[in-house]
Amino acid sequence: MGVPGSNPGRPTSFVCGELAVVCGKEGGEKKLVSLEDLSKNKLVKLITRLSAIRKKKYKRRKQAKYGSLNRGFTDAELKRFMGVIRNEKAWMCFNLMANLGLRVGEVVILKWEDIDFQNKRVRVHTEKAQTIDFLPMTERVQKLLRLWVQKSPPEANREDYLFRGQRLEHASPNWLRREFRDACKLADLNETYGDSEETMIERKRSLYRLTTHSLRHYFITRVYNKTKNPIHSQRLARHKDFGSTQVYIHCTDADLTESMAEAFREEGANLNKEDTEDLVDFFKMWKAMRDKK
Repeated sequence: MGVPGSNPGRPTSFVCGELAVVCGKEGGEKKLVSLEDLSKNKLVKLITRLSAIRKKKYKRRKQAKYGSLNRGFTDAELKRFMGVIRNEKAWMCFNLMANLGLRVGEVVILKWEDIDFQNKRVRVHTEKAQTIDFLPMTERVQKLLRLWVQKSPPEANREDYLFRGQRLEHASPNWLRREFRDACKLADLNETYGDSEETMIERKRSLYRLTTHSLRHYFITRVYNKTKNPIHSQRLARHKDFGSTQVYIHCTDADLTESMAEAFREEGANLNKEDTEDLVDFFKMWKAMRDKK
């Protein structure tokens, strides 16, 4: 029997843990070698082969399945969500995420030495860019953190994590995601928009409109809507370019209607509210038809 994915007459490799099985022609001798012992050329060939197998076996959807769906919280949804959380640690984590735009993996590794009350800023280890950034503390964030200081054990020092875990030194990101999903169920905010087609397991996974990342969507949208400053929004989002920030910025139907009215008011079109809403509806219908092509 040949090696899975092998081509008779051609040397083939496949990976098992940290070892690679290298075989020659069909039925030839197989050698078990460490990946670290493979030459650069063989590693490149192995990675290329594995990538081709993955693309063939596990097809990925290249375009966002949710389209223009707003995956961020509205103010009303966030208030409802926060109101059902009973775990103090989770409540504090979610508040910091919504008020600082933190990712779930960033909030759980915050340490007391990252909190600078004197200069009113928070040091963040940005996951994607692998950089260290500083975010200003608003009055609300200061109050939240001072409240958490009071609830922290007296023996805590600067090197300790803000949110301690049980198995890990810090709280588990997966634990926080489970707390988030439970709260969404209680708040009736568990809306889905389809099933995942990128999973490597047989069963499908539901895609929820709101996830822990929706708190970051909320933060960036709020910053931009209040300031209308793309540079400041990009810096606070910790993105390299504004194109990435734009993905997070959402506008409501009311925003579109108001913009249309403002745009046509100066030209004397004298559109009333109903006419403007009709134009917005037509634009949405046209955009939906165009996206289907």
